[in-house]
Amino acid sequence: MPDFDPDNMTYLVDDPAWEDSIFKLENGYLPTGGDVTPAGGGTMNRQAQGLANRTTHNRAAIVALQQAVANGLTQADLDAAIAGLVDGAPGALDTLKELGDAFGNDPDFAATVTQSLAGKLSQADVDGGAIDGRFYRKDEWSGGFGATGWQRFPSGLIMQWGASATASNYTYITFPLAFPNGCRSVTATHDFVTYATNLHLVMMAGSITNTQAVFRGNINGDGAALGQLSSAPFWWLAIGD
Repeated sequence: MPDFDPDNMTYLVDDPAWEDSIFKLENGYLPTGGDVTPAGGGTMNRQAQGLANRTTHNRAAIVALQQAVANGLTQADLDAAIAGLVDGAPGALDTLKELGDAFGNDPDFAATVTQSLAGKLSQADVDGGAIDGRFYRKDEWSGGFGATGWQRFPSGLIMQWGASATASNYTYITFPLAFPNGCRSVTATHDFVTYATNLHLVMMAGSITNTQAVFRGNINGDGAALGQLSSAPFWWLAIGD
C-alpha cells in the first residue's frame, strides 16, 4: 500500500446541485475509489460527493444573498417584494401550497376549465329552446306595476290593467304597453255604488287596437235600457300578446 502523501492527491469535483438523498454504505458493497460516475463507480466517494454538492449549492445561495445585501437589499426590501408577490391575497391563498389546494392540485387546471366551459349552452342554444321551461331570460318576466300597469309572461302573454275616473258616452283608454301582436280581450268593471241598487251598469268595449280601447257604459233597469252613462268610475283589464 503506498504511503499517504497529501501533497500528491486528486480531489473530488463538486457540483453546486442539491442532492435529494445521500448514499448509504451497506454491508457487501465493494469499497472502490475514484470518481462517482459512471454509476456504480467510486462507492467510497459517493457520500462525500453528495455532501459536497449540497455544500456548494448552499454556499452559492448564501453568497448570492450576501451580494444582494451588499448591493443595498434590506429586510424591508425583501418584505416589500414578498408583499408585492402576494398582492394582498387572503391568508388562505398567500402560499403556493394554498393556491395548489384551491385549484385541486390539478397540474393542467386551464385545460380542465376550458373543457368545462366547452359544455356550456350558447345564447343560440338558449334562443333555440335547448333548455326547458323552468328557465327564462330576465326580460321575459318584465313588467310595470301600479294603479296602471302591465306584466309580460315568458309564453308571450301580456296582461294590462288600469282605472278611469269617469265613463261618459265614449271613454278612450290607452294601454301602458302596446301589444306587439294584438289585444285579445278587454273587460271593465264599474263602480256600482254610484247608482241605485235596482240599476245595472253595462260596460261595452269597441274599437280595440294594439294600443287602445274605447269603452261605453249603459244603464239598464227593470229590463229596459235607461240610457248612457254620464259618468262612472271603472277599472279595466286587457289581455293580449
